[in-house]
Amino acid sequence: MIPIVFSTDHNYVMPTGVTILSLLKSSLTEQYRIYVIIAPDVTEEDKNLLREQVHIYSSESSIDFIEIGNEFESGFEIRGISMACYYRLLIPWLLPLYDKVIYSDVDIIYQFGLGEVFATDLQNNYFAGVNTSGFTSGSAVSHIKRLGLNCNTYINSGFLLINSLLQRQDNLQEKFKQLARKKFFFQDQDIINIVAKNRIALIDEMYNMSPSFIHPEPHSNKKYTIHYSGIKPWNGFTFCWIEWWEIYKASIFYDESRYFETSAKILSRKEFFKRFQRSIVYNLQKIFR
Repeated sequence: MIPIVFSTDHNYVMPTGVTILSLLKSSLTEQYRIYVIIAPDVTEEDKNLLREQVHIYSSESSIDFIEIGNEFESGFEIRGISMACYYRLLIPWLLPLYDKVIYSDVDIIYQFGLGEVFATDLQNNYFAGVNTSGFTSGSAVSHIKRLGLNCNTYINSGFLLINSLLQRQDNLQEKFKQLARKKFFFQDQDIINIVAKNRIALIDEMYNMSPSFIHPEPHSNKKYTIHYSGIKPWNGFTFCWIEWWEIYKASIFYDESRYFETSAKILSRKEFFKRFQRSIVYNLQKIFR
């Protein structure tokens, strides 16, 4: 079984279930040992829903929950991102049985299984991940350079292959905890890139693709791991929004009223002009990049 870890709080239980279902539906031969690190506000009902979603679709895969308490209560918060973002930093010590583990955010839709990427030889690297799409100009680049990092090797923390054995051997836990108290704009992502500097392997971008960078080609069957790191498709319009809704409608979390309310919002005239404006900005950025 492939060990994969998610992290959630009560507000993200539904997206967590949708992400897990997308993984199970798109995996042809892989089975998973699923772990969900949960915030204190996750209820028994929440856990039962996630269990049910896994068991309905896959009798071979399993799901377990890890309570982490207030381990990062003094961690820095910004942009409305909860403390749950820091939980991934402790995975090697929360799951000491594994030498290698996959971590995944819960705003992701999988279109293929993870057997091939899990087989990646991490060698002497602490992590493997995808170089962050779009971090090629502007304030993000300036921020990364101020941290003393290289934009070409700076990875997104939404999908990670973790060398748990090596991190435990080199005792990275205290470094992670200390840096979590500091005010980094990209929080855990900055911390991972700082601590693992020069010890990060890059994997193909298809494993963590921003929807705005996906441009389907006619007659192409290319698939991606779609990471909705910006606007969430369950709240409003974003590129590749329909891929998320197709999985949501097949999940036990499907709520017809949510479906119609969000669809009406996405199709409204106001939302159309927002999309049009964003499209212009995006294409201008591509021209002058």
